[in-house]
Amino acid sequence: MIAELLVIFGGAIAVIGPKNLPSVARKTGILAGSIMRTVRTGQQTIEKYSKDPKVAELHQEIRESLEELEKIQRKVYMGRMALKRPTEFLGRAIISQQRKPRTEGETRIVAETVKDVRSSISTGRGHGRWG
Repeated sequence: MIAELLVIFGGAIAVIGPKNLPSVARKTGILAGSIMRTVRTGQQTIEKYSKDPKVAELHQEIRESLEELEKIQRKVYMGRMALKRPTEFLGRAIISQQRKPRTEGETRIVAETVKDVRSSISTGRGHGRWG
């Protein structure tokens, strides 16, 4: 560690020169102090707002919204698969419904999708490229 600092110091003397080295070191120290104060202020602000109950509530709402979006995304994907290959998808959905699903939400999504596919097949919708 000390050897590396000596190499850096020697390189700085060679590049900057012994005459300008004190002023450059002072400016570098001021700049480093300014950066450290800015970082510290940012950390304090983050800590202040992270303890705010409104932020925690907003964070929870965002997490719940993301979970809902993931459910919708899975349902859209299943719907697309059902429209592309309705009989194959229906068979897979029925088989997966007979297995024990991982979550209650997954059970509901599969059941709703199977119901939607069955109704689209029975009414004749969902056949062909554009439904």
